[in-house]
Amino acid sequence: MIVEYRIASQGRDIEADSQTLDRPFLLSPAESHPFLTLRDYFDALRRFVLLSLGETASQSDPDRLIIRSEKHGALYHVASVELSFKKESRKFAVSTALSDRGKACLNREEILLRQLERDFHLPYLPRPCMKREMPAGGRASLSMLATEWFEDYHEWHLSAHQSHQICIWDQKRGNRFASEKETSGIYGEASRILTLYYDTGTFRQIRPWHHAAGDFVVNTGDGELRVRLTTVRGYEPLKLVSRAEPLNPVIALVYFFLALSTKMRLDRIEGTGEVIWADDFCLGPIAEGFLDALRLMAGQGRYPPGDTKDLVRLLRAFTREEMKSLFIPLLELYEIEDAGDFPVIKAHLGNHAESLWKIIRRFPE
Repeated sequence: MIVEYRIASQGRDIEADSQTLDRPFLLSPAESHPFLTLRDYFDALRRFVLLSLGETASQSDPDRLIIRSEKHGALYHVASVELSFKKESRKFAVSTALSDRGKACLNREEILLRQLERDFHLPYLPRPCMKREMPAGGRASLSMLATEWFEDYHEWHLSAHQSHQICIWDQKRGNRFASEKETSGIYGEASRILTLYYDTGTFRQIRPWHHAAGDFVVNTGDGELRVRLTTVRGYEPLKLVSRAEPLNPVIALVYFFLALSTKMRLDRIEGTGEVIWADDFCLGPIAEGFLDALRLMAGQGRYPPGDTKDLVRLLRAFTREEMKSLFIPLLELYEIEDAGDFPVIKAHLGNHAESLWKIIRRFPE
């Protein structure tokens, strides 16, 4: 079996030679692990894959194994694993956690991915395949979770140039700016996906998520646009700190929509730079994605009020000032939960409420 270690790079992979593999394993872009090397990480990934294959009696050994380091996040390190057999090839994503916090999050993510797949039967999240703890470097232990790989799906981010256009990080064909139609589709589909996973009975929702982390990826092959969500860090209701009484289900849904419209506008320049706020161009697609999901949910009996037109009428009934006041509990929540984004949210929220109110006024009854 041929085993190759690679580092993902724009356009062409970088072969991980002996000198590269002897470098320290990075805990973050600016922090090295005290003793783990990149070789330790790759070797642990190789053992993880081969041990997991060994548990599948019907699966023969692959002819070639390519392990590619894709990205390093705050909690996980993500690799892709490509196995080539005589008649087929298979590819997985492997998330690796080293810290206790990262491992706890990875355990929770596996549980949530399985739960959401079982409860909703939707195709927008990666299916978990296998998980185990792997020794590395003699003294470290790495937690690894293999999930479905979304082939030819790419991260995207807002750019400081081109009037805040979306730049699609296409690793195969090169980075490019999304067209106006693609941009609308990305925001609309991301909003639709999050709404489809909203539980109208318990108010639970996928959160936290962030465009800066590359949580949503996009495929534009065959002239069609498809969006997927790569991770689920949590699934819980909004913690509206100023409300002691339980929320009415319809009001809870209104707050879900308001929070969705706000968080959708946040990103970081090129994914890692300063926090950036998307222009108003995204609001129409966000609202339409939300309403499209609700219509589908209503048709499946998953929307208890039964008629989405009632919700639209309620939203249209809010005055401009009432709409602005509805955001106050969310602002309190963001101050606690989103310290890095809070100054940008606070600076833009008044204009956001105004713009959203105008969009809602154009909703068909």
